[in-house]
Amino acid sequence: MIVMLNKINKELTLTIVIPVYNEEDHLKACLDSIANQTVKPDKVVVVDNNSVDMSVVIASKYSFVEIVPEKKQGIVFARNKGFNQVTTNLIGRIDADTVLASNWVESVLLLATKNSNVAAFTGPCYFNFKPGMSLWYGIHRILYFWSSRILFGHTVLFGSNMLIRKEAWDSVKYITCLDNSIHEDMDLSHHLYENGFTPMFTSSMRATISIRRFKHGWRYPKMWLKTKIVHIR
Repeated sequence: MIVMLNKINKELTLTIVIPVYNEEDHLKACLDSIANQTVKPDKVVVVDNNSVDMSVVIASKYSFVEIVPEKKQGIVFARNKGFNQVTTNLIGRIDADTVLASNWVESVLLLATKNSNVAAFTGPCYFNFKPGMSLWYGIHRILYFWSSRILFGHTVLFGSNMLIRKEAWDSVKYITCLDNSIHEDMDLSHHLYENGFTPMFTSSMRATISIRRFKHGWRYPKMWLKTKIVHIR
């Protein structure tokens, strides 16, 4: 760890943004994983998107968390609110069911240092479903990352596990789509790429998420195709 720390650009600062809507079942594990990082982020922003469960109460128990409300419903609005709160030069974006590897912050700071010309990074996720964990990991790699690269012609970001430079966000924040019927992370990837910022995939960004994305039937594939369709010129 000491060797890695010595290689990190000390000028890099990081805020982790977490959009939250009724996430009482997952949020504690997510925030615990941030508390246990080998290198701590400079700030953590939990964007409360009208939760009616115990999510805000849970988040308020962590001294390093800033809770920001967003009344307009939808993950794209919660994401934008959180990103626009950031004053650090790096923005980490995860979901409330993301559990970060203990060296995630350290890894992304090193990535950003080594790849100063890359505007955004993303990594795969394992699933907290023990039977067949590696199988689900492989299926998700194929269905999300590989298929999306073919469909869009470039790497797409995964909202559960991504990093973006604030200057890149600032360059596209007014042109991203405000449409909750498409994938906001894919939409962001498209606008970054269209403006000369190519996202980078790396397996060094390790995280775990719940298997709930496989429980929505055809909802996610339909949104995937619609995201492509709305960007066809």
